[in-house]
Amino acid sequence: MSSDLTAAPEVARDPEATPVKSPNWPWPPPPVIPSHRALAIATADAEKMYVGNFGRFRIEITLEDDGWHIAHLIHQRDGSRITGGGPHYVIDATTGEIVSKKYYQ
Repeated sequence: MSSDLTAAPEVARDPEATPVKSPNWPWPPPPVIPSHRALAIATADAEKMYVGNFGRFRIEITLEDDGWHIAHLIHQRDGSRITGGGPHYVIDATTGEIVSKKYYQ
């Protein structure tokens, strides 16, 4: 028997235990669906309503807590933004599902 009191005894790891996150764990976790894939999902859905004419829209994509926010905006010739514009989507960043959509015309 060892008299070393500083040695910790071996403990078997519980396979059912929740893993402990290290301090370097990326939080929030990175999205599984990249922005270009989310845009393709939104565009495929919007083409049903907008006949595929997206050349006049400026597209803004941002990653928020609830997913990718994709807004199709109309800009005037002077560069100012018009409220509304085209479709606005929220795409789940982990599954690619459409969480919400709004159509402006």
